[in-house]
Parts: sequence; structure tokens; C-alpha cells
Amino acid sequence: MRKIYNYSIARIDVAVKAARDVDVEEMLVDFRGFRAAESVEGDLCLEIASAPEAKSDRWESVCEDCNEFGRLRLSRRPGAYRLEVETDGICHALTCNSDFTQGVAYLNRYDRRGADALSAMLHVMWAQRLVAHGGMSVHASCVEDGQRAYLFLGKSGTGKSTHSGLWLEQFPGVSLLNDDNPALRIIDGELWAFGTPWSGKSPCYRNVGRRVGGIARLSQAEENAFQWVTGVDAFVALLPSCGAIHSDAEIGSRLFDNVILAAEAAPIAHLDCNRLPEAATLCHQSFNQR
Repeated sequence: MRKIYNYSIARIDVAVKAARDVDVEEMLVDFRGFRAAESVEGDLCLEIASAPEAKSDRWESVCEDCNEFGRLRLSRRPGAYRLEVETDGICHALTCNSDFTQGVAYLNRYDRRGADALSAMLHVMWAQRLVAHGGMSVHASCVEDGQRAYLFLGKSGTGKSTHSGLWLEQFPGVSLLNDDNPALRIIDGELWAFGTPWSGKSPCYRNVGRRVGGIARLSQAEENAFQWVTGVDAFVALLPSCGAIHSDAEIGSRLFDNVILAAEAAPIAHLDCNRLPEAATLCHQSFNQR
């Protein structure tokens, strides 16, 4: 007998199926605020296998990456993708169809970081389904004031979380929405930001959506300077922070279309900034005076 755990993340329905002796809710603690009605089957369905994976070497390597989950290796063959998540020398695997609607997770249940591997697998599948629904997973820090969300983009080490912290310290009513991987979606012509179960080192897992009030791409500088960007410059400011499989022709094409719409739907700027309160003041005033 299998049990289904249902979640809704940025209005994308996710179903996780597992044997009843697998405590998915305990594995996915950060997902608890995203639980949905049990009747929902999901736009994305991931099943935790009860048997080992049948080995095959007919996979073409796509890319490798290291992040907080461990070492990730993505490969593909016609009609399917495979993701390996290696944590502390132990490998877990996901196989799924090419549109990421159906997948099977082969987890080493005795690995203490098996839950991290499961979360990573869901993140990869969900990010591709988000693109199919007019959205994108963004590497950013995001704050909100109860009405609007503001996202801060930039390369690792630029100071995205630091800038969010300055907003939290200085402006009453501002709170953290997500500190690593918020979602963006075009809904009825407006750009919305959503919290997700993936928030880096900050335990901020909020099932909240806000209309976007502004997006700033940060660069470290001694002097603060704020500049609006539009058109191609806005596209270039946003695209590098969007997480999707760019090499997949269909996903890549949809992502480009989504970024174009997002760049047209919300104000985007470039902020040269230091790590002092004046940087946040300049950014906050510029967005609110627009």
C-alpha cells in the first residue's frame, strides 16, 4: 500500500508517493507549510522506489554541480533524465520523463542525508515544471512588506542576504520571504514572487505569494548607485539567476519567453552597493518612488 503526500509550491501541485513505512513528512520537514489537499494528484509526481534501481550506462552527461545538497550529476537519454545526488560518498538517483511530470527516486534509506537528496530531486523536477507554467526558480534573496515583494540577485558572495538583512533592520513591516530560491510566476499579466521549501542557510519556508514591487541585481562597490534597466538589459539582469536546464531546447525556449515577460512586468534595476545601511535606503526609496 502506498501513501500520497501532497504539496503546493508556487501554485504547482506536487505529489510524493511512498510505502507506508517511509515517513515522508519527517523527511520533508521544510515542506510542512506547503501541504495541500490529499485529493490532489499533482502536476508533478515523484514516487520513492521500494527496490534498487536497474543499472544502465546509456546516459549522456549534461552537467555537474555542488551545492548544499551535495554533488549533483544530471544526465539524459531520449525521453528521460537521470539525476544523481551524492551525499557524503553515498549516491541516490532519480529517473524521470523528459517533461519532469513523473519520476522515481531511488534512495539509500540508511543515509542520514537521504532527506536532503529527496529535497534536491524535488527541487530539480519542480523548477522545470515551474518553467512550463510561466515561471522560474530564482537564485535570490527576497523580502516583502505585506503587499509587495522585492528580490535581490547577484553572484554568490555579492551580499544578497546582507542586503535583505539591512531592509529587515531599517524598514518596519518588512520580513524575509525566502533567502535563496524564491519562485517567480506571471499570473494574469502580473509578476508574483512565492516562498518555497528551499531557502539556503536561512530557515525561511513560507507558503506566501506577493506581487513583485522590484528586482535589483547587486554588484559590490564602495559607492552606492541605483540605475533602472529595461529591455535587453533587464533580460540580461534576470536570466543568469534563473535555475532551469537551459540545454533542453523546450525548457530553454520557455524560460527565455518567461524571462522576457517578467522583465516587462516588473521594475528591474542594477544596484552598485556596499554593505552599509545607506545601500538599502537608496534601493528602498528608488523602488517606492517609482
